[in-house]
Amino acid sequence: MAGPKLSGLSPLSQTLHALPRLWHDLPMKILIPLSVLLTLVLPACGEVTTYRATAPSDITVQLKSDGWIVHQKSVRFEVYPAVPDDIRVGVPFSPRLATVTTVSDGEGDDQANEIEVTVDALLGAAPRRIASFSDAGSQGVVSHAYFITTQTGCCSPLTRHHVRNIETGKLLFTATGPGEAGLVALMDVPNHHPTITRWAAYEGRPEGSPEDPALLGYLRYGDPNGAIDTVALRMNVADQPKDFILDLPECGALLWVEPGRSPAAGKPERPSGETCHTSQALSYSKGLFSLEGQTGTLGGFDLEFSLDGKVYANIPVEHDNLDLTHARLARGMNLIPVRQSP
Repeated sequence: MAGPKLSGLSPLSQTLHALPRLWHDLPMKILIPLSVLLTLVLPACGEVTTYRATAPSDITVQLKSDGWIVHQKSVRFEVYPAVPDDIRVGVPFSPRLATVTTVSDGEGDDQANEIEVTVDALLGAAPRRIASFSDAGSQGVVSHAYFITTQTGCCSPLTRHHVRNIETGKLLFTATGPGEAGLVALMDVPNHHPTITRWAAYEGRPEGSPEDPALLGYLRYGDPNGAIDTVALRMNVADQPKDFILDLPECGALLWVEPGRSPAAGKPERPSGETCHTSQALSYSKGLFSLEGQTGTLGGFDLEFSLDGKVYANIPVEHDNLDLTHARLARGMNLIPVRQSP
């Protein structure tokens, strides 16, 4: 993945001149400290570093007797602030340049599309490449500390979102459902430095997987480095409500539950039978104040999985792992640990 052509130009110093009369009129006890301040601060404040990026976009149309085929590559640039691990006053946000290339082949079939991404840190005299990756899909966006590539199903209602850590390019999870990133929930430990975050994501049964009517999909729990636990959600066919597999990605909900607090405390709320489209943006993270000051591995809270207001799985988190042994499950529901993500 070649990425854009980038160039960094040397800093251009802007000379600041003091008014001669003002300089002349200043007392000596002010003049000496001020001259030191000007020497140390003004050159840094006046420096400008310029970066320039170029990348080609092109399209080829092949006409046939029964239609046409389009091969297209379109490029866009996005500059965004990198989110530091330690979000406190005085900690700078460094700029990043994301180059997003959409490659389309065929007659509009989204399955033939691919999003290619390169990420460069804009620091120093020349940019530095920190990540490059690609995923199947037709839309790609930067969202907080993540990059989301969305892939619309070909012959299935499931929309899939491939979510990566944009700083490293590491694939964190694939989730299904509507909205920015599908059925996903983020949490953090308030007032902890460096920042501690965790995510949970649900992926409906992958297309092309062996026919297994009891397999609902996969639930993953992880951190910015990747998945910590993956479990297969299974439910006896006789216990599944009508259209259960189809409704889960569209109307299911993942919620973090703290001891002594309602699952609906904060947002998003647990959906009722009249509420759907409960997915949330990755810019929202629920602060679990019961974990404030906790040291060592995380634990003492639950991950709740529900649909239409009914809870199908309540899974404790202990020692930073999903505690399947003590999970409370609806009738017919089973959680099977998966060593490697499918």
